[in-house]
Amino acid sequence: MDKLQFIDEQNEARKVRRSVIFWTILYAVLFPLVFCFSLLSTMIFDSPHITAANGLPLIFIFFLLPFSLPLSIDLMWSSYLCKEYRKITFFCMFPLLTFLCICVLVSLIETIFVHALHLNRTGFANRLAVLQAYHQ
Repeated sequence: MDKLQFIDEQNEARKVRRSVIFWTILYAVLFPLVFCFSLLSTMIFDSPHITAANGLPLIFIFFLLPFSLPLSIDLMWSSYLCKEYRKITFFCMFPLLTFLCICVLVSLIETIFVHALHLNRTGFANRLAVLQAYHQ
Protein backbone atom coordinates (compact mmCIF):
# COMPACT_ATOMS: atom_id res chain seq x y z
CA MET A 1 0.00 0.00 0.00
CA ASP A 2 2.73 2.45 0.87
CA LYS A 3 4.53 1.76 -2.38
CA LEU A 4 1.35 2.46 -4.41
CA GLN A 5 0.73 5.64 -2.49
CA PHE A 6 4.32 6.74 -3.11
CA ILE A 7 3.95 6.06 -6.85
CA ASP A 8 0.68 8.03 -6.94
CA GLU A 9 2.35 10.97 -5.20
CA GLN A 10 5.20 10.84 -7.69
CA ASN A 11 2.78 10.82 -10.63
CA GLU A 12 0.84 13.73 -9.18
CA ALA A 13 4.07 15.64 -8.58
CA ARG A 14 5.11 15.08 -12.21
CA LYS A 15 1.75 16.25 -13.56
CA VAL A 16 1.79 19.32 -11.35
CA ARG A 17 5.39 20.09 -12.30
CA ARG A 18 4.50 19.94 -16.01
CA SER A 19 1.59 22.29 -15.56
CA VAL A 20 3.67 24.71 -13.49
CA ILE A 21 6.39 24.70 -16.15
CA PHE A 22 3.78 25.32 -18.87
CA TRP A 23 2.17 28.25 -17.03
CA THR A 24 5.58 29.69 -16.12
CA ILE A 25 6.69 29.71 -19.75
CA LEU A 26 3.37 31.14 -20.89
CA TYR A 27 3.37 33.92 -18.31
CA ALA A 28 7.05 34.71 -18.95
CA VAL A 29 6.29 35.16 -22.65
CA LEU A 30 3.14 37.22 -21.98
CA PHE A 31 4.72 39.50 -19.38
CA PRO A 32 6.52 41.91 -21.76
CA LEU A 33 3.46 42.16 -24.00
CA VAL A 34 1.06 42.82 -21.14
CA PHE A 35 3.49 45.27 -19.55
CA CYS A 36 3.75 47.27 -22.81
CA PHE A 37 -0.05 47.27 -23.03
CA SER A 38 -0.20 48.67 -19.51
CA LEU A 39 2.29 51.39 -20.40
CA LEU A 40 -0.08 52.45 -23.17
CA SER A 41 -2.80 53.01 -20.59
CA THR A 42 -1.17 56.34 -19.73
CA MET A 43 -2.43 57.61 -23.07
CA ILE A 44 -5.82 57.92 -21.41
CA PHE A 45 -4.85 61.47 -20.53
CA ASP A 46 -4.91 62.42 -24.23
CA SER A 47 -8.66 62.82 -23.85
CA PRO A 48 -9.65 66.29 -22.61
CA HIS A 49 -12.49 64.82 -20.55
CA ILE A 50 -10.25 62.63 -18.36
CA THR A 51 -9.07 64.18 -15.14
CA ALA A 52 -6.39 62.83 -12.83
CA ALA A 53 -9.07 61.58 -10.45
CA ASN A 54 -10.61 59.50 -13.25
CA GLY A 55 -7.44 58.47 -15.06
CA LEU A 56 -5.10 57.39 -12.27
CA PRO A 57 -7.37 54.62 -10.95
CA LEU A 58 -7.70 53.23 -14.46
CA ILE A 59 -3.94 53.25 -14.95
CA PHE A 60 -3.46 51.55 -11.58
CA ILE A 61 -6.03 48.91 -12.51
CA PHE A 62 -4.32 48.22 -15.85
CA PHE A 63 -0.96 47.74 -14.08
CA LEU A 64 -2.43 45.02 -11.85
CA LEU A 65 -2.35 42.46 -14.65
CA PRO A 66 1.37 42.53 -15.51
CA PHE A 67 2.28 42.41 -11.83
CA SER A 68 -0.01 39.43 -11.28
CA LEU A 69 2.03 37.34 -13.74
CA PRO A 70 5.35 37.19 -11.79
CA LEU A 71 3.41 36.95 -8.54
CA SER A 72 1.57 33.94 -9.90
CA ILE A 73 4.83 32.32 -11.02
CA ASP A 74 6.33 32.82 -7.58
CA LEU A 75 3.28 31.45 -5.79
CA MET A 76 3.06 28.43 -8.10
CA TRP A 77 6.68 27.43 -7.55
CA SER A 78 6.66 28.06 -3.82
CA SER A 79 3.53 25.92 -3.50
CA TYR A 80 5.13 23.22 -5.61
CA LEU A 81 8.27 23.18 -3.47
CA CYS A 82 6.16 22.97 -0.31
CA LYS A 83 4.13 20.15 -1.92
CA GLU A 84 0.87 22.08 -1.60
CA TYR A 85 -0.48 20.85 -4.91
CA ARG A 86 -4.09 21.88 -4.33
CA LYS A 87 -3.20 25.58 -4.23
CA ILE A 88 -1.35 25.48 -7.52
CA THR A 89 -4.48 25.40 -9.68
CA PHE A 90 -5.69 28.65 -8.12
CA PHE A 91 -2.29 30.27 -8.55
CA CYS A 92 -2.17 29.18 -12.20
CA MET A 93 -5.51 30.89 -12.81
CA PHE A 94 -4.70 33.97 -10.72
CA PRO A 95 -3.78 36.23 -13.70
CA LEU A 96 -6.93 35.13 -15.53
CA LEU A 97 -9.03 35.98 -12.49
CA THR A 98 -7.19 39.30 -12.25
CA PHE A 99 -8.07 39.99 -15.88
CA LEU A 100 -11.75 39.29 -15.22
CA CYS A 101 -11.71 41.59 -12.18
CA ILE A 102 -10.03 44.30 -14.26
CA CYS A 103 -12.75 44.01 -16.91
CA VAL A 104 -15.46 44.37 -14.27
CA LEU A 105 -13.75 47.32 -12.57
CA VAL A 106 -13.10 49.16 -15.83
CA SER A 107 -16.70 48.73 -16.97
CA LEU A 108 -17.90 49.93 -13.57
CA ILE A 109 -15.67 53.00 -13.71
CA GLU A 110 -16.73 53.73 -17.28
CA THR A 111 -20.38 53.46 -16.30
CA ILE A 112 -19.90 55.84 -13.39
CA PHE A 113 -17.85 58.23 -15.53
CA VAL A 114 -20.37 58.27 -18.40
CA HIS A 115 -23.23 58.75 -15.92
CA ALA A 116 -21.39 61.63 -14.23
CA LEU A 117 -20.56 63.18 -17.61
CA HIS A 118 -24.22 62.91 -18.66
CA LEU A 119 -25.33 64.57 -15.40
CA ASN A 120 -22.86 67.40 -15.93
CA ARG A 121 -24.09 68.00 -19.47
CA THR A 122 -27.76 67.97 -18.51
CA GLY A 123 -27.07 70.12 -15.47
CA PHE A 124 -25.28 72.65 -17.67
CA ALA A 125 -28.12 72.61 -20.20
CA ASN A 126 -30.69 73.18 -17.45
CA ARG A 127 -28.72 76.09 -16.00
CA LEU A 128 -28.29 77.59 -19.45
CA ALA A 129 -32.06 77.36 -20.08
CA VAL A 130 -32.80 79.03 -16.74
CA LEU A 131 -30.37 81.87 -17.50
CA GLN A 132 -31.85 82.40 -20.96
CA ALA A 133 -35.38 82.50 -19.54
CA TYR A 134 -34.29 84.96 -16.85
CA HIS A 135 -32.68 87.36 -19.34
CA GLN A 136 -35.71 87.44 -21.66
